[in-house]
Amino acid sequence: QSPKLQNSSLIEVIKLGTGTHFRFKGLAIDTKNNHVYLGSWDKKEIVDVSLTNGTYGILKTKHSGKLNAMGCFLKNGNLYAVMNEVDDNPKANPVSVLLVFDTKSKKLLRSFEAKGVDGRNHFNHVVVDDNGVAYVSNTLKSSIYSVDTSDEKDTFKKLIEQKDLSWVD
Repeated sequence: QSPKLQNSSLIEVIKLGTGTHFRFKGLAIDTKNNHVYLGSWDKKEIVDVSLTNGTYGILKTKHSGKLNAMGCFLKNGNLYAVMNEVDDNPKANPVSVLLVFDTKSKKLLRSFEAKGVDGRNHFNHVVVDDNGVAYVSNTLKSSIYSVDTSDEKDTFKKLIEQKDLSWVD
């Protein structure tokens, strides 16, 4: 470790102001605009925390309160977040989504849905390349999917399936 990391006087603890109301899975830090975005899997919300004043809000969508929020990623002024419906009933048609928000307006720009086939999906993490292509891990299917988020009509495509990707955290 570098000396800076060992010297605890250089570590700043920033309170998020969310208290113990949420249990978080995803985290994305917007240092330019002093915001933190968190995926709450228990309250099923995407939480937006202002580091400037310690307040927080919910980025509302039709999935708010319904799907477990997981991974978050920031790229070029957009927040990308994945959420999952957790219903293992054999007759269920659970959905998993990738949401794209504008971080300035807090508006939902696009969403991409995937219905579970032969059991539900579990989108866990998301990263996005410079062209707007998102790569999403699906731990229950041991897969990584891609979708071009600049094309609102695009759909998820399986990029790779590998047993070793099961339950990647």
